[in-house]
Amino acid sequence: MTWLARTKREEPMQLALQQRRGGKRFPKKELNDWLRDRRGWNHDEWLSLLHNLELQGFQEWVTTQEARDEIGLYLEAHRSIH
Repeated sequence: MTWLARTKREEPMQLALQQRRGGKRFPKKELNDWLRDRRGWNHDEWLSLLHNLELQGFQEWVTTQEARDEIGLYLEAHRSIH
């Protein structure tokens, strides 16, 4: 992957990290913890993650499709790192 392609792919993710939804930070730490020892996940695990994030107070990050897409983008970009 070229530097330009990687930059364009990471650009939305960087915006997501900088954004706050309703004053709540992006759940980076929680997502990194969840990614540990995972190379992939199924739909039930995804739904469970969203539910757990909601219980932890990240409702703004799990209630809209746009916000869930940002979480999914972060997970996809970081799953091979962990």
